[in-house]
Formats: sequence, structure tokens, C-alpha cells
Amino acid sequence: MSWRDAPLYIESYDLTRWLLERAESWPLEAPLRHRLVDAGCDLVEAVAVALTFPLERASSLQRADAAIVRIRVLLRLSRDLSMVSSRGVRFANDRLRAIGRMLGGWKKRVERSALPSVSSQSFEGAGHPASGA
Repeated sequence: MSWRDAPLYIESYDLTRWLLERAESWPLEAPLRHRLVDAGCDLVEAVAVALTFPLERASSLQRADAAIVRIRVLLRLSRDLSMVSSRGVRFANDRLRAIGRMLGGWKKRVERSALPSVSSQSFEGAGHPASGA
């Protein structure tokens, strides 16, 4: 587990909890209720898996990124249907922006570590400036 990325888990968890608390007051048959709750749970689960299993990190971070997009769309629909207040949507979008920044930084670190390192030794050979020819 990468502890420097734990704030991303905490933010994701807190936002998902907030979404669950809001959705509790919606009618059970409201289709957005289930979709929004699922998207929030997908976000926090993907972050937890990325923290726990390094081999699944890149794909888990991609899933977390997709969950953020889904949550944004569903929140906007919920606001338009008067299920969430504009103030609530602003709060959630602020949290999503913070989560997105942390997620983006982590994805860049993962991508950099996945790139093969290029050493000057691999360029030694005839005709290459590093070889002195």
C-alpha cells in the first residue's frame, strides 16, 4: 500500500459516504439513486484496490477515473430533477476536483514507473553520437 496516496482513499470514501447519505432520502425506485450509489462505491473500491494490489494499479486507477465522470453526470441529472441542491452539487464537484487532481498525479507516477528506463549504454554502437564514432 502506498501511504502517500491514502488521502485519495479518504477523500473518495468521504465523498461516497456523503452520496450514500443523500441518496437514502430518495425513493427506492429512483433510478438515479442506484446508479449514483454504484458509481460512488466503484470509485472508493477502485482506489482501495489500486492501493492494495500494485499489479492492478493502472487498471484500477482507470476505473476510478471513469467513476468520477459517471458521478459528475449523475449529480448534474440529480440536480436538474431537484434530487440534490445546487449547493450539494457544488460541494460534491469540489470534492471530485480534488480527487481528480490526486488521481491524475498518481496515474502520472504509475505511467512513468511503467516506462522502460533508457540508459546511455543502450545507445552505444556504430554511428551513434554516444559511441564517439
